Amino acid sequence: MTELQKTLASVERLEGLVLDLVDSVTSVWQDETVLVCFSFEPPLRKEPQALDHDWVVLDPLETKMTEEETEEAPCGRTQREREISRDFLQAQRWIRDLSPTIARMRTKCLARIELNEMKERLRGLKSVSLQEQDVLQAAVSELYTNGGQGTEDLQLLRQQALELERSATYGSKTVEQVLDLVVRFDAAQALFDTDVVPALDTSAAAAEEVREVEQRAASRMEAEFAAEQQLRDARRPAAELLAESERRLHSKRQAAEASQLLQENSRPWAAEVPRACAESTGRSCFS
Repeated sequence: MTELQKTLASVERLEGLVLDLVDSVTSVWQDETVLVCFSFEPPLRKEPQALDHDWVVLDPLETKMTEEETEEAPCGRTQREREISRDFLQAQRWIRDLSPTIARMRTKCLARIELNEMKERLRGLKSVSLQEQDVLQAAVSELYTNGGQGTEDLQLLRQQALELERSATYGSKTVEQVLDLVVRFDAAQALFDTDVVPALDTSAAAAEEVREVEQRAASRMEAEFAAEQQLRDARRPAAELLAESERRLHSKRQAAEASQLLQENSRPWAAEVPRACAESTGRSCFS
């Protein structure tokens, strides 16, 4: 498959995709007038029938959304909206990938057109023999016949024509096909830029605004967390010193309380020993 055939197939796919996008964005966004919406359409409340007991059983299937209802939800990204976004990005990629090839083809076509015009100008010069089939060869022959002393216009035109001939690799029939292909690509790109991109600007701008708000909120939370962490790090040495001081004071208080309790418990015992000794011996144990 030649480059022309490959490019033609790609342009045809691009045309179909752009037309589908035009229809899609027209039906999804341009005709949408919902201001307040839910992620689903709430079902109407059904009045229960009169029953003899206190229990009322509702069908759980009546309160669930079907897959079709979920895809048709007016809020959030539905399946159809995801498909449109995917096709939009695909069209952008195709346009970006095809642009260099189309530009190269356009340059070759313009070179062929300018070369044909240059040949016509060479034919119009009286010094060039019209019987020659190849105009450039005729110009070369004329210059050679004149010993390289051709007119200045003839030399300039011949040089320009030779430069164009190196770029104009397409034949006359191929140029017509390539020009048609270039025009189709330009039309598809113009339709994409004028009908698809503006229709998506509102949604894209809204999504971008949401992303910016979320990013600002996330940045603010990160900054607050970093500030709190820095404050905690700054307070940690003082807090550790305070905690160590409190532990020491608590240990001292416990030691003092234990010593006091020991003294209080030993006083009755010291008073009872002399009395018990005197009663058993009839005299003081310390006399």
